[in-house]
Amino acid sequence: MEVKDALVQTLQIAKANALEEEDFVKAIQQKIAWLLQYDFNALLNMLYTLDVDEAKLQKAIEQNTNKELNEIISDVIIERQLKRIADKVSFSLLFTTASEEEKW
Repeated sequence: MEVKDALVQTLQIAKANALEEEDFVKAIQQKIAWLLQYDFNALLNMLYTLDVDEAKLQKAIEQNTNKELNEIISDVIIERQLKRIADKVSFSLLFTTASEEEKW
């Protein structure tokens, strides 16, 4: 799972590769909850590093009043990583399918 690989180093989740998807999401949520409570500046730095859009995060927080904040932030982080992977695949496909003249 490429999303898992992208987040393991940034979030520093121990034994993440051994976790199933649901458990991995819970581990992310727990890490975010810890950062919210004990190291908010590190959370902000991590969100910046992961290129999480502040407006999207704010919108998600406003729309999901029935969810815990750590769950909302985790969802937005995972969504961003999935988008990065999709963009990377699209970009590489663009160059692999382009003719030699279209390439620089």
